[in-house]
Amino acid sequence: MAIRVIQLLVALLFFAGDLYFAQAQSINIVDENGKLIVRTDVLLTGGTTYLSTEALRLVFDANLTQKYIPLTKKLILTLGGRQIRLRINVNSIRIESPGQDVSLPYPPLLFERKPFLPIEFFTQLIPRIYEFDVSYNATLRRMQVIEKSSQFTDSGPDQFTVIIDLGHGGKDTGCYQDSILEKDLVLRLAERIQMESLDKAMKILLTRDSDTTLYAKDRIRFANRKKEAKLFISVHCNMSFSPKRKGLEVYVNNARSNLLKIGSNPDKDSETNDRFALLKPLSQDHFLESSRQLAAVLKSRFENILGQKVSVFELPLNMIQNIYMPAVLVEVGYLSNPVDLKRLKGDQFFSQISVAILQAIEEYQEIFMTENNLDSVGTEVQ
Repeated sequence: MAIRVIQLLVALLFFAGDLYFAQAQSINIVDENGKLIVRTDVLLTGGTTYLSTEALRLVFDANLTQKYIPLTKKLILTLGGRQIRLRINVNSIRIESPGQDVSLPYPPLLFERKPFLPIEFFTQLIPRIYEFDVSYNATLRRMQVIEKSSQFTDSGPDQFTVIIDLGHGGKDTGCYQDSILEKDLVLRLAERIQMESLDKAMKILLTRDSDTTLYAKDRIRFANRKKEAKLFISVHCNMSFSPKRKGLEVYVNNARSNLLKIGSNPDKDSETNDRFALLKPLSQDHFLESSRQLAAVLKSRFENILGQKVSVFELPLNMIQNIYMPAVLVEVGYLSNPVDLKRLKGDQFFSQISVAILQAIEEYQEIFMTENNLDSVGTEVQ
């Protein structure tokens, strides 16, 4: 009896030790061009790399559902409309519709009561469910997702593609005043911008064109997969406890800043900035100066057309920190301010904002062409 108890304890210590010595790290998940989609935490244990099921939600299916049954250790995932049945610490996996049995070299496991999937789940099973090839470089700690057949439409060499992101939507109303909802106002504005761009040398893509719910990860995924896109502009309405706060504001993502108003020195060396540099996202870090340039152009156009002062701020923005292109967030007015609210209800103000944004895009396009040594139709100048 004593020997069996000792054997059981040794087995438990071995299993616990495997998880105890697991190393928590992070990897980058990138697209076919090496552009960052998301950075996610991983677990190194048992001879392979494990990702939480949240990685599936972030990269492949925002509508992922999962059910874990502790008694039987069964994990049921619904991914891409197909049900996948797994069991913790068991290598075999069942993919329904049509029925397929697959065996992985490493089983799923439970860590801190959360299910983790081996990297082989992504590299071997995802291509069976989606039109993606997935590879993993352990040395670079990088997973690459490549679409087997491109879903992108060529916008043409003479079109400058811009993504207009509409804040909120669906069950997320955003801020509101009386019966005026932010999600409805920004949809109306975005549709106007898109309509008025039709006779210009640009293409406007909307993250949503109806009243649908979109999470930040959906917007990030949409933007980073549009490889032809050059700019990302997220439009919102503001709200304040003070009815005196009013006007337009433009925000730039800067993870090194708590709240930096343009005019101060964002790159001044300091212990605080060094500390925030550790949290600086890879994607927007690369485009910080271009995003500042876009914000400056927008500020100039808004002030010229609307005849009012516009402030530009820098601060960490979760919404756009993983967007792999120059990106800004525009607050077009305060619903809590009676003057702003009245203007936002009318067509004239929306028309002015649309014109200002389109003119800013055209001005930035000229800057982009000059800096990249391109002519007016996007051909490199020899």
